[in-house]
Amino acid sequence: MTLASAEQSIFAKALECPTPAAREAWLAEACADDAPLRRRVEALLAAAENAGDFLDLPAAGEDGAMLAGDEPGEKPGDRIGRYKILEQIGE
Repeated sequence: MTLASAEQSIFAKALECPTPAAREAWLAEACADDAPLRRRVEALLAAAENAGDFLDLPAAGEDGAMLAGDEPGEKPGDRIGRYKILEQIGE
């Protein structure tokens, strides 16, 4: 198992722990005496907690329409630096 996959595996199982005490026990067991590994996994856990639920929110409204304020800022004819937008090719 590579270091990155070890981190991912420990992180994934730590997320499944039902209580902070259970998570602490799991990290103590899984990371053992590897303090750098433990710090990296704890950093991943902190980032996951700070991420909130933004991935659970839809990118568009229920009907598929764009949400208010999500219209593209640039349109054909606008300039970005030395470049001129000729046409919209995707969204």
